[in-house]
Amino acid sequence: MRNMVLLAVLVGVLACSEKNNVLIALHDDEKLPENSAVPFELHQNFPNPFNPATTIRYGMLAPMAVRLDVWTVDWQRVATLYHGQRLQGTYSVVFDANDLASGEYYYTLKGGGYTLVRKLKLVK
Repeated sequence: MRNMVLLAVLVGVLACSEKNNVLIALHDDEKLPENSAVPFELHQNFPNPFNPATTIRYGMLAPMAVRLDVWTVDWQRVATLYHGQRLQGTYSVVFDANDLASGEYYYTLKGGGYTLVRKLKLVK
């Protein structure tokens, strides 16, 4: 799946399925269509670029287990910001990248057979 995620990020919005998991990469403030079957939303972090912290917001349309991770450009996980059950509603988490080098990173929200991907940029 790692190569598929990288491809999705490079070419834009892409939905594909591997082992019953649909992956969708979103750029900047791009949103999913209103009739989308994806049971959650992942917003662009703010501020972006950032130093040393940024806020990531996401919304749950139904209760479910989710995982929010931050990755390097070569898909090494650098942080798990949340892993557990969430009720319907909007959530935000502050990502503190004080110990990371400047550069581009990706963050993913995974749950219910879907993974959403967005890019963030750390500038020190």
